[in-house]
Amino acid sequence: MVLSRDLGVRNTTTADAKGRYEFRDLHPGIAYFNVTVEGRTIPAPSKDLPASASSLDIPVTGLTINGGVKDSHGNALPNADVVVVDKTNGTTIRTRADSGGAYSVRGLLGGMFDVTATSGDFATLPAILTIGPLGRLGFNLTAYPSGTLTGTTFVGGNVRGHVTTDFTNLADRSLTRSITSDASGDYAAILPVGHWTVTGRHYESTRLFAVLSSADVTQGRTTTFNPQFVDGAEVRGTAYSGTLSNITRGASVTFRSLDTGEINLARTSNFGVYIVWIPQGTYDVQAVLGTNVFQDRRTFTAPTTLDLSLRFRPVFSGITYRDMNRDGIREADENVAGARVSFTDPTGRILTVVTGTNGTFAAPLDPVTSYAMIVDAAGFVPRSSGPATPASLTTPTAIPIVARNITVTGSLQSEGSLLTGSAISILFLAAGGGAQTRDTFVSGQGSYSVSLAPGDYQVIVDENVSANSDAERWQTKGEDRLTLEVGVGSVAHDVDIVRRTKVTGSVTFLGNLVSVSVLFDGPESLVVDAANGHLRTYLTPGSYTVYANRTQGSETFLFAGTVSVAGPLDLPIALVRGTQVSGRVTVNGAVFPDPVPVVFTRAQGGTFRALSEPTGTYRLAVPDGDFTVSVDERTTQTISSVLRYVRVRFSGSLGVPADSTAVPFDVPATRALDNTTVQGRTTIGGAGAAASISFSGRGAGAINATASASLDGTYSVALQPGSYNVHAVSSGLGSAFLGTLTVSPSQDTTLNLSLVPAFTVSGVTTYKGEVRVSADLTFSGPGDVRMRSDAMGAFQLVLPPSAYSVTARVSEVENGLAVEYLKSTELVLTGRPDPLNLALERVARRGVTLAWDSFQQLTVPAGAEVTYTISLTNTGNLEETYGFSGAPATWKFSFRPSQAQVGFGTGGKTASIEVTITTPKDALVDHPDVTVTARSTADTATTGSVTVKVGIFPRRDLSLVVSSAVPTFDGRLLNYTLTLSNGGNVRETVALTIPGINELAARGWIARFAPPTGGERLTEIRNFSVDGNATRSVTIVFETTGGGTGTMATVTVFAENLQTLGSSVTFPLSLPQLEGDGRIGASGPNIVITQDLPFPLLAVLITLLACVSAGVLLTKRRRR
Repeated sequence: MVLSRDLGVRNTTTADAKGRYEFRDLHPGIAYFNVTVEGRTIPAPSKDLPASASSLDIPVTGLTINGGVKDSHGNALPNADVVVVDKTNGTTIRTRADSGGAYSVRGLLGGMFDVTATSGDFATLPAILTIGPLGRLGFNLTAYPSGTLTGTTFVGGNVRGHVTTDFTNLADRSLTRSITSDASGDYAAILPVGHWTVTGRHYESTRLFAVLSSADVTQGRTTTFNPQFVDGAEVRGTAYSGTLSNITRGASVTFRSLDTGEINLARTSNFGVYIVWIPQGTYDVQAVLGTNVFQDRRTFTAPTTLDLSLRFRPVFSGITYRDMNRDGIREADENVAGARVSFTDPTGRILTVVTGTNGTFAAPLDPVTSYAMIVDAAGFVPRSSGPATPASLTTPTAIPIVARNITVTGSLQSEGSLLTGSAISILFLAAGGGAQTRDTFVSGQGSYSVSLAPGDYQVIVDENVSANSDAERWQTKGEDRLTLEVGVGSVAHDVDIVRRTKVTGSVTFLGNLVSVSVLFDGPESLVVDAANGHLRTYLTPGSYTVYANRTQGSETFLFAGTVSVAGPLDLPIALVRGTQVSGRVTVNGAVFPDPVPVVFTRAQGGTFRALSEPTGTYRLAVPDGDFTVSVDERTTQTISSVLRYVRVRFSGSLGVPADSTAVPFDVPATRALDNTTVQGRTTIGGAGAAASISFSGRGAGAINATASASLDGTYSVALQPGSYNVHAVSSGLGSAFLGTLTVSPSQDTTLNLSLVPAFTVSGVTTYKGEVRVSADLTFSGPGDVRMRSDAMGAFQLVLPPSAYSVTARVSEVENGLAVEYLKSTELVLTGRPDPLNLALERVARRGVTLAWDSFQQLTVPAGAEVTYTISLTNTGNLEETYGFSGAPATWKFSFRPSQAQVGFGTGGKTASIEVTITTPKDALVDHPDVTVTARSTADTATTGSVTVKVGIFPRRDLSLVVSSAVPTFDGRLLNYTLTLSNGGNVRETVALTIPGINELAARGWIARFAPPTGGERLTEIRNFSVDGNATRSVTIVFETTGGGTGTMATVTVFAENLQTLGSSVTFPLSLPQLEGDGRIGASGPNIVITQDLPFPLLAVLITLLACVSAGVLLTKRRRR
């Protein structure tokens, strides 16, 4: 939208898919812009519109949200899925975190967003984020082990939609989530694992419905929970201590239902106020803050105001834990959070507190009352104690509770089928987390059921197939681990087993039994320790390659052979001296510095691998036999300064004779580009069509290639991994495709191209007026097409309809410099276009430098002038005219010539400029830098500067006078102000002294300087600095000890480094003078004349007062 400031006329238009827009008939002058996009109106800077046509881009800045996804322990969650929902328009943006858990979402506009992340069974709570003009960086997300709650909301027994329910995690009440059901009343929510209190309110007209319940969320599971809203009551009030004016802030307020035992948790505000919505009924109501408590039982059937008066009670504390290692000692990782600890007094009233994240609780109780205590937590057996006093109930303070056992059921499976009719036992071996080892038997129908404590288990089956023989055993197929979380009701777990055959054997070395490790590699891979030379294990039937080796000194003794395991087997293994095979690996005749794996495959059984060193050498020990030697390594290598994907290959054979000690074998491998095959079909209207296809690289590593699609449209081409532009044109030039492609390493790609009706774009490229020139052209749209016009500047290509940015450029050498000519334009291709003729313009590159030879430096008196020569160099690629200026502004500069026209390159790019600098008459020795600047007359932003040195001869002069300001006297201290002047052009450091200080003291005056920086008065001032051509004031204080007027005082100033440079001032000390002329008068420094006393009036008043007093006295005497 564009709004004219002068006319108030508003114009609007809609940009196309490429963001291009056009306005017609706009009024010239100041106009205000804004852009409406994705539901937002974004203001843009105002512009002064010209009278003629113009191009004006309006930037809309894309914002970024980034951060990391971690679990509650701070560990990164790699490859987490992050979902960002734009709350303004509902747009959902999905991205995936990297291997370090970092994520980034770009291209956003300001506003409110809902951000969540999931990784397997881990999920975050929705985070509401508002981003401003800078985006939001470092927005980290915490994911918790989670499960799903689904259900339907009921109000008054009927299904209702759009009902909001609040969920609060009892173990960590900072985890809360509000969920609103859809129109049909259904909802689904992913929540962290744990026990959740469920509250909420809903109004139908003026009728209040409320819910108070709880739900358990299990990791990786979906649980159904239907919130039931029933007739409710609103309860509000104020918590206070003593009087209502003494409000209690932050008190925990709990309503515990007498019917269901569910609790509603609230907290008083900064004004001591609370409010809850609860189902109608009877509740134990409490408010707790430290040692203060309110407790009562109330019934609520209507809106109620209930103020809570808290009173002091002693606090009894404890901590709940699960003794997972059963040592009777509480450890930090055993604490149980979210446990409800309830104390019931003799009247039946219940006080309930909830343990925090560290398992602790604190309950204010009457110390002499006997309470029944119950500790209850989700997934645990309730623990009851008492009745007893609080002290007894909480001694010891660590209170263990026992987790409920979990029923595990399943079946015994072998090769995918239920195994029946066998009396096999399953061992559940405790591996931590509170688990307890147990075993159970499988029924004849192949099923089992066992009750286990929560924790981590290894599931093991190891039983003879026949009771009378150990030749075959049923064993767990692989490592089988089972984790049981607290609170899970039941778990299904099938056990997969296999029938294995006993294999025994002996390992000998030079006829003696030795302890080594033996590897069986076949249907399964197993390493067996042959202790004291004997081995015993069980293997799945099949063919195995057996390996064993032993190193003694520099020699390797080994065994390799193939055995078939079909029944019980005794295997003799004799270690023999291995033959050292060594050599050098080369790639295309040169040493390859990266490690290359070389594989020796033995016809008699066994595969041996070596890895080349950076020098290309390798070495390994093998038994005698016939070997196939191969190399097949996919890697990367820099070729002609470009990192390429390559494949290194070799295939050869080697015979190793028996009893040989060493065999040389070089590996001359070859290298080829490890290209990926891209294949597909070109079609027009769904039918295959012949076409020419070009692939051009968009980034480093990609290679340019072409392919021809056959009459049926099929094609195939080999490409290096990378990013490509794809441009396809049908054989009849009437249809085309343009797009992009990303080729991944070692992964063949199918790319089908649907060609659409296209148009031929043609024209010529010119420069330097109408001179035709061959130029590089780029058409950027859905992809990029690059081409070059011919020697006459003519070009022609076929493009599908779209909007394109067109750039033509050519570079040539002028005066020894590369000069570029460029033209950019836009092409909206919707029909047959006019000729696209491109007149390239020179790309100006401007620059200038100045240089001055310091040997020219002169030192002159202030006010004199110097003349220097400055060298100017045009570093640009076109002829320039430069003007000149100098600084500081108080100095005068004269340039010859005043302007300089300078060529470029080999055409004379330097010039000499003469500058005359006139120094100010008051120029200081330490003056600002003197700079000379050259500025292009065509582009004032193009400048170059140089600093020249001009020395100023020093001139020194000091003077000291008494200030014209009137001295001040307060009856004790007489203050004079002195003015110190530096008439020179050098900063001076001086000292001030009072030569006759002792004589002044003898005459009744104590003379001191007032310190310039404050503090005690000084007899002299040292290291006092005064800038050149500047003055400073100094105060000297004379304290009278009986001194009189007329005493002469002298102050001297001199330079610290030249005492002969100085000045003195002598002045008389003058006190105020009193004068008697029939009235009180005074004169002197700082004396002000006040109003005269009315002496005649005072005499009359005194006479009247005397007469009155005499009359009163005579009257009293007569009465006597």
